[in-house]
Amino acid sequence: MIYPFSSFCQTQPRITMRDITLRNVTSTGSLLPAGCILCNSTNPCTNFTFENVNMRSWLWDKLGIGYINHFSEGVSINSFPDPKFKPHGYYSDPANRVLDPEQDPAKWLTGDYLMNQMKKIISGVDLDFNDVQSTIAEA
Repeated sequence: MIYPFSSFCQTQPRITMRDITLRNVTSTGSLLPAGCILCNSTNPCTNFTFENVNMRSWLWDKLGIGYINHFSEGVSINSFPDPKFKPHGYYSDPANRVLDPEQDPAKWLTGDYLMNQMKKIISGVDLDFNDVQSTIAEA
């Protein structure tokens, strides 16, 4: 429960996870993000299917933070938030076996990211905090 704040959650390449289907799952009001799908770069998770999986949390939905997902391939059908599975065969190319920067939880903990998300919540508009800072500095 302390990921990503600790390196305790190292994945094992010896454990293969494949052919996992979640169908018609709903959760609302969670205090935590949608979930963690942590797989290993040398033995990625394959053939995951999320169909009608809805994991709702007012806070995390507003912050735009869904699943923490590393090294998994699959499909998502009518599900929220998007688990951002890579397509089938993506990790067959060893060049793709690097952490996707969009799935790095460390970025979600930065002041800039959180400030941008809070501004979106307050204004309903997608603002880039760095652009706002630059505009203020130029004025």
